Amino acid sequence: PFKRQPGVNPKQIRALAETPADALHIETMVDLREALVALEPARRCAPHLPVLASLTFDRKKRGFFTMMGDPLGASLRRLREAGAAAVGANCTLASASMNIAESFPLLSRMVSSVIVWLRSMCS
Repeated sequence: PFKRQPGVNPKQIRALAETPADALHIETMVDLREALVALEPARRCAPHLPVLASLTFDRKKRGFFTMMGDPLGASLRRLREAGAAAVGANCTLASASMNIAESFPLLSRMVSSVIVWLRSMCS
């Protein structure tokens, strides 16, 4: 259940939901737990809008991880299970690093069960 968290403002979410927005996007999160804390009130306060969520990942020797050590595949899966309409990665990876088939084969296999939305805004 949602407990009031610093930085999560239901009034702000409701105000955004009253605009002609097509969706809400929780983006550039570096911690899966932080993204989950933001996702719940966004879904509750704007139930008529899809809520997208994206994390930032760094490429490490063992794969892709957030700054807080959350692995890419499990993190995207958890956000989707928590109700995100679409999930993805943004900002810290250049477009060349986000080639799903070459860079992260597991993600290619997840596409049927997880909506994957990748974008590279910061490169």
